[in-house]
Amino acid sequence: MSHSSWCNRMYFLMKSMMPEIELVNRSVTTTSIYCKTPDGHSLRIGDHRGKEKYSCEWNLSPNSSINGIWRNEFNRINKRRYWRFYTSSPDKLIENIKESKERPIKANS
Repeated sequence: MSHSSWCNRMYFLMKSMMPEIELVNRSVTTTSIYCKTPDGHSLRIGDHRGKEKYSCEWNLSPNSSINGIWRNEFNRINKRRYWRFYTSSPDKLIENIKESKERPIKANS
């Protein structure tokens, strides 16, 4: 299965699990699909780490850990730090999105 079909399959699965997710854009240069989550943050579904100029808080990728990991990453383009969550598990992603709605937003530090 190509990663493009993986991304599409994951998008429809995420949408069925959390209907509030809104499609924002499908990349024309990569297989990434960009969405807005109910917590107001961005979700990237893609087969690569993501382009540096974008700072998506939520990242679903087949190359990430199934358990998920938070990373505090520095964006060299805008000189800011961002918390990003990476996982290959839609269930783990949904769980963390729901938890984020109940906790304060992480500071960009």
